[in-house]
This record gives sequence, structure tokens and C-alpha cells, in this order.
Amino acid sequence: MKGDSPRAHSRAVKKKNMKTNNQNQNTETPGLMNRIAQSTNQAFRAVFFRGPESTRNKEGDEVPVWNVFLGDEHGEPVRTVYGIYDFKKAESLAKVMSSDRKLELINEAQPA
Repeated sequence: MKGDSPRAHSRAVKKKNMKTNNQNQNTETPGLMNRIAQSTNQAFRAVFFRGPESTRNKEGDEVPVWNVFLGDEHGEPVRTVYGIYDFKKAESLAKVMSSDRKLELINEAQPA
């Protein structure tokens, strides 16, 4: 390193960092490439809103329930299935899930 001044040291460090940064910009990490490949090969996903289906409450009475879930191309649930006893609330949840996840909403439900 030329000279012992702090300024000379600072310039040397900057020069070294510039070389390192330029080298890093030209190389792509394998992890990033894997994530890009996975995102382009992802299966179809959509938010499904179905119902009413008949179920029994705690008292044993038959009540309608609507299901909202994230599903695959066959309409099979991929994660949690939310069973909701009110049509308007279930419809609202389906719209919010679809909007938040930027997925298509497949509405197969109707009021009871």
C-alpha cells in the first residue's frame, strides 16, 4: 500500500471492493436460479369457494357450511380448508385470500 496515511488506505480498500463487486455482479448464484426455475414450473393454484354443504353443529342441528381453500388444478385442497357458517363472511374471506395471494378465485358457492 502506498503511504501510511488513512486516506491512502481508504483508497486501496475502495479499489479492492470495486473489483470484488464487479466480479460478484457477473456471477449468478445457483440458489437464485433454482428459485427462478421453481417459480416458473409451479403448478396451478387458485382460491376455491364452495358450498353450501350440510353439517351438524354442537346441538346436533343441520346447518350449512361454506368452504374456502387454496387448491390445485384438480380442485383439491393444498392447505387449510376454512369452514364458515355464514355465506357473506365466507365470500369475503375468499375475495381477500384471492387478492392477497394474487390468485384466481373460483366461486362454486351459492347462498343457502
